[in-house]
Amino acid sequence: MPKIIKKYGKITLILGLILAITGMYLVIPTSQAASATLESDTISDSRATVLANHDIKFKMDAATTIANTETIMITFTGFTAGATATEITDWAVLYDADGSGTYTNLLNTDNWTFTDHGAGADPHYLFTFTAAGAALIDTKKYIEITFTNGTGKLPNPAIGSYAIGIAGSFGDTGTTYVAITDAAGIAVTATVGEYLTFTVGEYTTEIGSWTAGNTVIRWADDSGGATSEPDPGQPIVLTIASNSTNGVSVTARSTGSGAAAGLYDSVSTNVIDAVGADKISGTTSPVAGTEGYALYLKNLSGTNLTIDEGYDDDAVSPVAIATTADVIIANTAAGGVTGTVDLALKAAIAATTQAGSYTDTIILVATPTY
Repeated sequence: MPKIIKKYGKITLILGLILAITGMYLVIPTSQAASATLESDTISDSRATVLANHDIKFKMDAATTIANTETIMITFTGFTAGATATEITDWAVLYDADGSGTYTNLLNTDNWTFTDHGAGADPHYLFTFTAAGAALIDTKKYIEITFTNGTGKLPNPAIGSYAIGIAGSFGDTGTTYVAITDAAGIAVTATVGEYLTFTVGEYTTEIGSWTAGNTVIRWADDSGGATSEPDPGQPIVLTIASNSTNGVSVTARSTGSGAAAGLYDSVSTNVIDAVGADKISGTTSPVAGTEGYALYLKNLSGTNLTIDEGYDDDAVSPVAIATTADVIIANTAAGGVTGTVDLALKAAIAATTQAGSYTDTIILVATPTY
C-alpha cells in the first residue's frame, strides 16, 4: 500500500506542476501589435531611377493611440538610399479625424523629431513624437507622412513591386506597395499638320459708273457700286486661318496697265492711278474731281491679325497699291491666326477723265511662315 501511495503521489505532483506552469502562462500579460489599415503610398513618378515624392497614409487600429516618445518607422524595402541624407524639412507628418478632409500638419521639432537611415539598402526613417504632438493627434486615427525627394536621396529602384513597411513603437504594423515602371515611361507621339485657310468672299466687284460729268467718290460693292462706304461685310470679305509658328502675311498688287497700278482703259490707254486711301475729313483721298483709285481694309475681327498701317484708311502714312506685291495684312505673333477683314476699293475721277471701260485685277497672296 505505501508503494501505491508513493506512486500516485508522484503522479499527482507532476500533474500539479503542469497545471501550475500552464496557469502561469495564462495569467502572464501579453501584447501583440495591431494592424494598421487603409495603407497607401502615392508616388509622384513611377519610373525607375526617378526621384519620386511619396505620400504615405494609413489608419491606426481602433485601440491604438500615440504617446510621448513613441515612434513610427517607415521602411522602403528594395530601395537604396543615396549618399545625401534626407532632412527633417523633406518630410511632413499630418493627421486627420476621419481621413476625408484636409489633413492637419504637425510642426517638425515641436511635435515630432526625425532620424534618417543613411545611405544603403532598405532604408528606414524614424519619426518620434513629442508630448505636444501626441496631444494634438489624441484619438484621431488617420496619419499621413509625405516625403519631398531630392538629388542623391531616395531614387526609385528597378522595375518591380516594392513593399513600404509601417511599424514602430506606437504599436501598429502595416504594409503597402508601390510599382516601379520602365525609366522611359510610355512614349506618346502626335503630329499637328500645318494648315492655311485663305478665302476671298467675292471675285468680282463693281465701282459703278460716273455719268453726266459727275466726279464724286465711288465705292465698290456687289450691286453696281455706291457713293458711300459699304456696310461691314462689303464688298469683299477675306477669311484667314493658320497655325503658322511665325505668322502670316497677305500681300496685294494691282495689274493695272501692266506698267502702272490703277484702273486701266485699254482703248484710251488711260490709267486712273492708284493713291493711298484716306477718309479723314479735309484730306480725303482719292479726292472728288481728281483721278485716284485706292484699296484699303476695314472691319477687322480675329486673333493675331493686324492691318498694315498704309492700308487702314486713316491719315497716317497711306500707301497706294502698286504693281508689285505689298503687305496689307501682317502677323508675326506666335500661336497662329484666325479672323476676317473687309477689302474695300474706292475711286474718283476728274471732269476731264477719258470715257471708257476701266478695269483692274487685284492679286492677293497669303504666306504662312512656319
